[in-house]
Amino acid sequence: MRLITNHPIISLNDINLSREQFGLSKALCGHGERLKLYEQRLLFLKRCKSYNIFPMFILNNSSLYNEDILFPRGVPRFIENSIKMARTTSLNQHNRKLYLDIAHHKSEIVKIKQQLRNCTSTHQYT
Repeated sequence: MRLITNHPIISLNDINLSREQFGLSKALCGHGERLKLYEQRLLFLKRCKSYNIFPMFILNNSSLYNEDILFPRGVPRFIENSIKMARTTSLNQHNRKLYLDIAHHKSEIVKIKQQLRNCTSTHQYT
């Protein structure tokens, strides 16, 4: 997993780790950073949903172009409702995907921690 910043690697270099432990620690840091980003994104989208507003990337994908040409008297109510429903569905899909990504990274972190424990226990007793 690629790290966003190199600060964890600098601090890991100061510790005397084996190659396997260093690789696992680096992967753990990468998954931790990704988990933090996904949780921040999820909190932002949940806040948007609670305030009943939509972020720009959803608004840009679900807006009417040339609406004054298509509807010179104004956009009919059923089209406005359809657009709002599409935006809400898109927001819910983004939330669902972030929940899945968070669950994936949490499970990967648990696996890596277990591998690190196994790695350190074998190095301690040999």
